[in-house]
Amino acid sequence: MKEKSNPSEILKILKKNNYRLIAIDGVDGSGKSSLSKNLSEELGYCHINLDEYLEKNRGNFVKYIKYEVLENKIQIIKKPIIIEGVCVLAVLKNLGMRPDYLIYIKRMSEFESWKDEHLCEVKVDIDAFIENENLELKKFSEAMSNIEGKEFNPENSNIPKLREEIIRYHYEFKPHKNANLVYKKLTANK
Repeated sequence: MKEKSNPSEILKILKKNNYRLIAIDGVDGSGKSSLSKNLSEELGYCHINLDEYLEKNRGNFVKYIKYEVLENKIQIIKKPIIIEGVCVLAVLKNLGMRPDYLIYIKRMSEFESWKDEHLCEVKVDIDAFIENENLELKKFSEAMSNIEGKEFNPENSNIPKLREEIIRYHYEFKPHKNANLVYKKLTANK
């Protein structure tokens, strides 16, 4: 697997090859859309953002993609495609497709550490991990409620559905390990 930290290096690799379907993966907010748009414009490829095929406000992602519409779009496009979104490999699997080339975006700190590693590189039983994350979030939420003088509601202190789906997706598909190329994107500390 290649690792790059400059989009122009990625562009050079893609220009050398004739890939029909390039997938760009990463957690929400990692920069998939920006990278995909830039590469698509530079290469003259079609850009597909999976968010545009999502039934909104459902909480999850893979389950609520408008698969028939997406599949029809992919089939009518004659030029190469860059498709991006969280859980892109799961979506493509549901369509019976695999990308010719997979790029995974890792959000990196200024100290060269992967910001999302804790959630994407789970090495224990996934159900136990999710249970522990929910327990820790409940403790934090309860402490914050006490500090703010608000009533604590344990029902509102679980990992959001999309976050849990992304964690489980990484556990199953391991896109960060199975990518042809990892784009190490330096991000500001927040």
